[in-house]
Amino acid sequence: MADREVERGSGWSLMIQNGKLFAAMVRKPELLAKNIRTAFVVASGRLQSEVVKGFSATSTRAVSKPRAAAIGSRTGALAQSVKGTVKGRTLDDIRIILGAGSRTAFYAPTQEFGTVGAGGTLPDIKPNPPRKYLTIPLPITMTARGVKRQGFDIIPDGVTRTGNKKYRTKDFGPTFISGNAVMITNQRGKAIPIYALKKSVAIPPRLRMGVTIDNNREMIARALGLAIDKTLRGEGAT
Repeated sequence: MADREVERGSGWSLMIQNGKLFAAMVRKPELLAKNIRTAFVVASGRLQSEVVKGFSATSTRAVSKPRAAAIGSRTGALAQSVKGTVKGRTLDDIRIILGAGSRTAFYAPTQEFGTVGAGGTLPDIKPNPPRKYLTIPLPITMTARGVKRQGFDIIPDGVTRTGNKKYRTKDFGPTFISGNAVMITNQRGKAIPIYALKKSVAIPPRLRMGVTIDNNREMIARALGLAIDKTLRGEGAT
């Protein structure tokens, strides 16, 4: 699986204690498998909806500080990538899968598993060498939905007399570093921070696909039970 995608799955098992039930399953394994698959399709859709429901609208106040609970929905790419599906067609391999991630939502695994600095399991996010800092957009650079304004993109702007590289924003003039921030100067001559400089960033586990499956095991078991009842009555897909 590509690194930008993540899947969480739920298998199932049965302890057969009823001779009549066991006989029905032996006589009609294909019908039972079809009924279970149909029930699991409905259950997977409910799981998908529950995961996406955990997203919240993002305001500019939330951009620079990750939240441990809800994920801010900025572009909608991550929410749109969440899919509940059913894989397998026989009693041996039918399972519900919750998946997320795409070319634009490549960060799905980080949102699901989190990084070690925030209670997760993946490495904290660090800049690629030779860069020493991550540039974290501050609220002034973002739209109301949390999408970075292109006018604040930083581009090269020649070199100084001593040979050091200079940079500027596309629309708001030259940049300079002060403390742990990238700054610009507004029209009134006031220095304004536009990016925070951080050596690493920790992300809490907050997509919660695995948690959603765990919290809904009773619902999945009920769906399985209804499929068995249908099969015993000789009803269902043909």
